[in-house]
Amino acid sequence: MTRDDTWVQKQVEAGLITTEQAANHELRNVVTQVLGNKMDIEVHLSRPYTLQPYDILLLCDGLYDAVPVAEIEMV
Repeated sequence: MTRDDTWVQKQVEAGLITTEQAANHELRNVVTQVLGNKMDIEVHLSRPYTLQPYDILLLCDGLYDAVPVAEIEMV
């Protein structure tokens, strides 16, 4: 639903590096925004979502590198 707030993701969006390069980039863990360091954050949704009763959201940090994308999507 969202995208990473990392320096490397900003480079991908700017067309400076590819997603393949980003996956193994030495600075891929340098974050540009985190929860808890200020009251207001800017959430970057990939598209609008309408939630329904009993929908479940997974709020996580650092899961992306630990679990394959296909497995996250399956859950």
